[in-house]
Amino acid sequence: MNAIRLKFWLLLIYAMSGLCEPIQAATYTIKVVGTNGHPLRCESWIWILSSEGKRDKLGRTARGVQITQSAYASGDVIQVRPEDEFFYSNHDHTECPLNVETVVTIKEASVEARTIKVIDDDGSPVAANVWLESETGSRIHLGATRDGEFVMSVPSAGKDLLRAVPVSKQTYFEDARTSKWLAGAKEFKITSDGVWSKLQQSAEASKSRGQNGEAALIYQEMAARAKGFNRTQAYQYESKCYEMLGRHFQIKGSAASRGPGGKPRMSVELQKKVVTYQKARGLRATGVLDYKTMEKIAGVSIGKHINK
Repeated sequence: MNAIRLKFWLLLIYAMSGLCEPIQAATYTIKVVGTNGHPLRCESWIWILSSEGKRDKLGRTARGVQITQSAYASGDVIQVRPEDEFFYSNHDHTECPLNVETVVTIKEASVEARTIKVIDDDGSPVAANVWLESETGSRIHLGATRDGEFVMSVPSAGKDLLRAVPVSKQTYFEDARTSKWLAGAKEFKITSDGVWSKLQQSAEASKSRGQNGEAALIYQEMAARAKGFNRTQAYQYESKCYEMLGRHFQIKGSAASRGPGGKPRMSVELQKKVVTYQKARGLRATGVLDYKTMEKIAGVSIGKHINK
């Protein structure tokens, strides 16, 4: 009986072997071009997605071409993504069927010409390098300013950042004001060492005179500017801002606590005082220390201490 079963299975396997031919590897040529038919200004990464849902990376193009030998079948899907995300609008993978000769056309992103000004708080031109940063962290050096101006022609994507990095690290700070969303970036005001010294002196002077609301406003400005180059220092100034506000509102306990990562945050009592103050002054009662609220509390604008 066992011999009969064995013979049956051997005959079945032999019969099926003629129906199931092995998949032969084929040579595929994949070209990635722009709308003008020429290779892109950058290379691209290519993946292949089989009908079973398996996704494999084929590799990177060389001069816009990828030649591969694989056992995938014509009709499987290839996915292409250019390395240069700024100048090509396909942030998602471009997909098309795989053929022996496959040409993938990538659409260029729309661009605009714009003049960027980089100045200090006094309006003097600042020598700076201009960088473009995508939401994924890629960076492209666009060039350097000339007499405080830089003319650029780049994609107008709203999610990209434009950064102006001062050449002189001794004179200027690379703080939070050196980065802006590309969509609205036209002018950068760079914090100079002189302005930083003015803010420090003004904060101490206001504190010594008992003008705690004014000192809080200045410390808030310093915290905002320090975020770009020294987070620890930014947290210190933010804590001082809350401390001065606590004195202004005559809070007996601590006006600040530590949040995740050591970031200062207002105490519950201080936030309640801020909300009450905003309601009484006709401001939006958010409990957030926006500039309108802070300048109301201080009785002066921050410009008084920057431009004096």
